[in-house]
Amino acid sequence: MSTGGRADRTVTAQEVLDAGEVVYDLRTPPTRDEVGMAEGRSTLGIQHDGGRPLVDVTVVLDDDVRLEVAASLITFNSIRAGADGDPTTLELVTTYPSVEAAHAHLVDLVDRFDGDLGAVEQWRTEAERLVGAAGAGGEPTYATTVFALGQVGAVELEVEAATFATRGEVGVRHVLTWEPAGS
Repeated sequence: MSTGGRADRTVTAQEVLDAGEVVYDLRTPPTRDEVGMAEGRSTLGIQHDGGRPLVDVTVVLDDDVRLEVAASLITFNSIRAGADGDPTTLELVTTYPSVEAAHAHLVDLVDRFDGDLGAVEQWRTEAERLVGAAGAGGEPTYATTVFALGQVGAVELEVEAATFATRGEVGVRHVLTWEPAGS
């Protein structure tokens, strides 16, 4: 299932969920119709009840650059372009069962998109400390870190890692933004 990049029809949220996979081509930013955003709404969320099963999402950023994520939540929004504007942000969220699993994904991203490996290693040290201290009096049970990965074509890519210390899980939110059409 594919949308964006001059798609010839609207792809509905239910079609994405039923297919279990989708390709969003951001070489040409998608219109609200192409991603299935309702009229007058600035946000579209695509998610199975309970966040499972995951949807395999491929985002085409350039002719030879793709981001692939098994997402529990896919969100488009047009907040920067107004309630009736075309989407300007795509967020893909997934949860990793451990700091180690999230770390492997983040290392892959910073390697592929020339991010800061030192920042990822610093996050890993802090995340492991939080998980190890979960439940200790006065220790935080949740912390987030944001990693800017730069720009590919017209799309800015940023990743946020949210450590849930008491569960030992890490939520990773991939945020892709672009300028509104006509800017």
